Amino acid sequence: MPTSINADEFKAFAAKLKTVDRKLKTRLRARIRKVALVEGPGIVSEGAEGLPGGLAGHVQSKGARPTVSQTATGVRLVLGKKAGPQIGKLDEGSVRHPTYGRPPWVEQSIPSGTFTEAIEKRAVKLREGVAKEVESIMKELG
Repeated sequence: MPTSINADEFKAFAAKLKTVDRKLKTRLRARIRKVALVEGPGIVSEGAEGLPGGLAGHVQSKGARPTVSQTATGVRLVLGKKAGPQIGKLDEGSVRHPTYGRPPWVEQSIPSGTFTEAIEKRAVKLREGVAKEVESIMKELG
């Protein structure tokens, strides 16, 4: 399976995709979303393993449902939400929380890079899965 697609081939694919039926575009987006969503919960679970106390459980329960954002040029896997854990901040190595559930709020250091490591372990698989789906659609288009 390829991990990349030739830029000229992709430009031709993108041009063809603009002219095809809307249902085919929707099917492509759904197939790409599925590839990304399969890995999301594993990334959150593995990234949360080194977090202190009940934080790991909280992150796993609230951040385990990732969303996929797609543009004309890429796919973004979004872990966590505004109302849930801020996985980006956690990955930087800090968490802000109230002391024993009450003010004042304090900043606490935690292991950094755990989510980045979890994503990097799966990056090749994610790229290959997306490339496979794009190639499959390219073949369907002819």
